[in-house]
Amino acid sequence: MTGWDTIGGLVGRSSYGSVSNSFATGAVSGGGQVGGLVGGNWGSIASSYATGNVSVNFLNGLVAGGLAGYTFGSISDSFATGDVGNATSAYIGGLVGRLIGGTLTNVFATGTVLGSESVGKLAGDTSATGVSINNTALTIDSK
Repeated sequence: MTGWDTIGGLVGRSSYGSVSNSFATGAVSGGGQVGGLVGGNWGSIASSYATGNVSVNFLNGLVAGGLAGYTFGSISDSFATGDVGNATSAYIGGLVGRLIGGTLTNVFATGTVLGSESVGKLAGDTSATGVSINNTALTIDSK
């Protein structure tokens, strides 16, 4: 799947809805706000996963996550296993690129994460108020 903005392997933008018991397996790339399952989440993602690699496809691309590019909502009982980002990207996370609000509960990410700024194995950026991360697990590379 390739596009320009707010690109997901299953859903581009989920506005106050729910994505549950769902998955995506292919690679996803776009200009920004790219997620393996959902590009932008304003609702909930539950019991879902993504396994494809996720990348932003231009220099200095912004916001990519293995499961969701960004979220204002909740993500629970979900995971991502694909590699995420590129060397010049910012706001890159193994599960979610930007956790702008909401919660992550019972989630994990196992892929390699690569970026230049605001990069995290689980979330690239969690600078908003009201963010909650609970019962998470990571696989750390020993490189």
